[in-house]
Amino acid sequence: MTFTPIALDSSSLLNFYSSQLQSIALNAQSEAASNSQAPANGASSNSSSFGKPVTVSASGTSSSSGQTPPWTEPQTLSTAALDAEVLGTTNFIQPNTTPLVGASGATKATQQDNQNLFTLYQAVSKLATLAGMASQKGLTAGQQQGYNTRFQQGLQQIESFISGTTFNDLTLQAKSPSASVTSKVGVPLASFQYNGGTIVSDAQYNNALPNISASDSFNIAVTKGNTTTNVAIDLSQVQGGLTIGNIVSYVNQQLKAAGFSSTFSVNMTSGSASDVQKASYGISISSAPGEQLSLSSAGATPDLIVAETGGSPTGSPATGTHAATQPDNQGTITALTNLSSSSPSTQFQATEAPSSGTTTAVQTVVDAQGNVYEVGNATGNMGNQLNQGSQDVYLTKYDSAGNLQWSVLLGSAGTASAYSLALNPSTGGVVLSGATTADLTPTAVTNGNKDSFVASYDANGNQLWTQQLPTLSANQANAVTVDSQGNVYVGGSVTGSIGSGQTNAGGNDAYLAQLSSSGAVVSEQQFGTSGNDQVSAMGTMSDGSVVVASVQNGQAVLSKYSSGNITGSPVWTMNLGSLNGGSISGLAISGSNVYVSGTSSNGALTAGGQATVANASDGSTDAFVFSATDNGTSATAKTVSYVSAPGGSTTAGNVTVGPDGTVYLAGSTTGTFAGQTRTLANASNAFVAALSSSGTINWTKEFGGADGQSTGASVAVDPAGTSVLTALGLPSGNINVNQTVDLTSQTTLRAGDSFQMKTEGTGGRTSTITITQGETLQQLADAINAELLSSGKATVTYSSTGGQALQITASAGQTINIMSGPADTDALGRLGITPGVITASAKKGSTSKTTGTSFGVNLAGNSSSSGASSTAKPVIGLGLNTNIDLLSSGDAGVAKVSLQNVMTAITNAYQKINTPASTSTTPTAPASKQVPAPSILAQQQAGYSLALATLNAMPVIPTISSSKPNSIGISSASLMSALMA
Repeated sequence: MTFTPIALDSSSLLNFYSSQLQSIALNAQSEAASNSQAPANGASSNSSSFGKPVTVSASGTSSSSGQTPPWTEPQTLSTAALDAEVLGTTNFIQPNTTPLVGASGATKATQQDNQNLFTLYQAVSKLATLAGMASQKGLTAGQQQGYNTRFQQGLQQIESFISGTTFNDLTLQAKSPSASVTSKVGVPLASFQYNGGTIVSDAQYNNALPNISASDSFNIAVTKGNTTTNVAIDLSQVQGGLTIGNIVSYVNQQLKAAGFSSTFSVNMTSGSASDVQKASYGISISSAPGEQLSLSSAGATPDLIVAETGGSPTGSPATGTHAATQPDNQGTITALTNLSSSSPSTQFQATEAPSSGTTTAVQTVVDAQGNVYEVGNATGNMGNQLNQGSQDVYLTKYDSAGNLQWSVLLGSAGTASAYSLALNPSTGGVVLSGATTADLTPTAVTNGNKDSFVASYDANGNQLWTQQLPTLSANQANAVTVDSQGNVYVGGSVTGSIGSGQTNAGGNDAYLAQLSSSGAVVSEQQFGTSGNDQVSAMGTMSDGSVVVASVQNGQAVLSKYSSGNITGSPVWTMNLGSLNGGSISGLAISGSNVYVSGTSSNGALTAGGQATVANASDGSTDAFVFSATDNGTSATAKTVSYVSAPGGSTTAGNVTVGPDGTVYLAGSTTGTFAGQTRTLANASNAFVAALSSSGTINWTKEFGGADGQSTGASVAVDPAGTSVLTALGLPSGNINVNQTVDLTSQTTLRAGDSFQMKTEGTGGRTSTITITQGETLQQLADAINAELLSSGKATVTYSSTGGQALQITASAGQTINIMSGPADTDALGRLGITPGVITASAKKGSTSKTTGTSFGVNLAGNSSSSGASSTAKPVIGLGLNTNIDLLSSGDAGVAKVSLQNVMTAITNAYQKINTPASTSTTPTAPASKQVPAPSILAQQQAGYSLALATLNAMPVIPTISSSKPNSIGISSASLMSALMA
């Protein structure tokens, strides 16, 4: 037998009914007003205007004790008035405080749920109206951007309302329900191979490599046990041309002849085996077990590493026909070579490109092996490192060839800012300092104020410790330095007192603190004037003395604390003079020479005439470098050199000293240095200047950057920068091939972070999952399974980025609520899992008592229960797409339809919790007698049931007189009979 379904779209029926509702209701009101008799059938004479108390009973009648749903309201505003109202809305979430009820006898809990659903519906409805306005043709890009700005504000408010509202009779979530959830982070698989950078394309594969000659050579030091053997690589001995293949073969021959098993190989760095014409290649190194390799070249020359930020930090507003642009600045390191010439060239450049948001470089340092560390601030995510606040601190390591080794985010839930970075000789890693508005440690107390923090990392990116200074006063750590024993010194500013026994002299005070090598606070000292004071830069000398550059009531002050004794008086102090509103930005120490960089409009910053002006100011705001000599218990001022670019102002960044005594300064300028060019007038450009030890300027180099804009932050010298190894895409120093897979090193997760899981229904329980130090993804999955038991399962799967991801799946008939941990120690957000509910349908024939009911936009009313009463709340997903926007009329049209679907899902949720359970005792035919209808008919019937259920939720139009043509009496049962006939 062939079934021919009725071609009737239930959504058309619903839309038609809704469109007629307003005129029908108005006619009914008019008739009621002109008729002095009471309405027939006991129907209420109240209109359906929103705010009028109406209780919808199970039979469809109404009484005056609640409110009608907003989707049943006739629209009394004109289109223009409605548009104006929506455009004037900044707070889309406006809860109605009038108690609401649904079906007769509804509980207070249901009333509260109804109120929240109505609040949500009205907010989504306004956004849909806004999307409709933006979908009109002929709008300018500026108008479209304006609509979208308001739209995104409302969308965020709605998303926050859903995630932050607890419902009594249901579980509501933005996304459609799913039986499983997978983390966004993809922890990389363990690696036992070092991969160098790209050095040749497929088209040039068989050609001699550029920048390499037969006279080049390098050394491979192989340490096995306690013995180190040097394996010389002389490229003049390579058989055939100096191609990548021939060089790799020769290196392997030399290693094998020396009795080692480590090997070099050619590695594809881009492209694929199926499309080799677009492929490129580099060299990989596989260290055999027990063999540690280190590379070096006797012909290496120094490089200068410049940390800058390129791009627009603020974006630009829409003007005329030009659309607005978003901030796109990104931190960058640039390696300059040929430093002895008047025109250094770029060796390589690496950009700190986040997966979302922007990055801003703050400072860079280089270790003895040429590894480059850069610290800065990030507004978005960086791969597996998920930003938990508005701004986080990033730390990145590159090898000497510019190959990225790792990147980490500090993991603050608030706003975190980096200010300084220093090498740690005792660990081979680095220590950074800054300020945060959120707790970084369990014992921290921020109270919303900025707190100084110090964090230590090893060479592999593992965080060793974090110290957040315990004070309720707002403070920040502007500078950090580490001595040879691993003692850490920080300095900054504080509004009140930095610690016990410290007093404030007025305004912001400067402070110093010493931390042990394990991060414990050893001592603190606060000092200053009645004005505003701060420590701006610090450095340690070979004897452990600490040199501090501070700004005290506008004066630049240089001080030395002998042997790291910061609680005593400085052994000498030098007042450089007034900065005239300027600042100090850096300090470098080379032997007994101390160099301070900063910005000032004072052209006579000479320590009271003691220093010689080596390069004069041009009279504007200039960068400067001041030099002094430490004499032990005294100091001698030497020179001050101003760096000015004609046509604009110039500001200083950090300063460093090369092995030959050359002083290098980074900074920014709106002018143009002699011999340099710019692509955008009056924009900030990064620069670096080389000064001789006597203060004369040898050369300057200006950087345009992305969008013609850039800012210079810091410089550092790599003594063994450029060599044949650089041309081969390989680094100098130790080759580290063992990559850790610990969660605390590969993500922003920290030991002590946690989240909760609650299994719903009979026998439900709540479990807390806490991250432990050194825990892997598989160990985390095991811990979750120990708590879920038979309710679900956690597994390690593969992420879209090729790493490992965590997946949590609910068992058949089970519902699991996955909840965030505390705001500052939430593990869920750092895993990239959105809090919510996962639920799975019960297996056919199951008698589970804990099954939940899942609903989505297209699944409303279809329970996954299998004939058993459920004690778990139904799970309803709205299918809210948070990626929609109004940046074009087409996008706006898509957004409008998407939001209309969400509005339908809200009405479904309302209908579900306000429809009394069926009390029918009609016997059900034995299973053997039931014949299932074709699936297409079942789908149609479900659609019609949805339409009629929504109609039942709408107010009944009173029948004034059965003899009048405008009177309407529609029975849903009759309509269903007609539809199914």
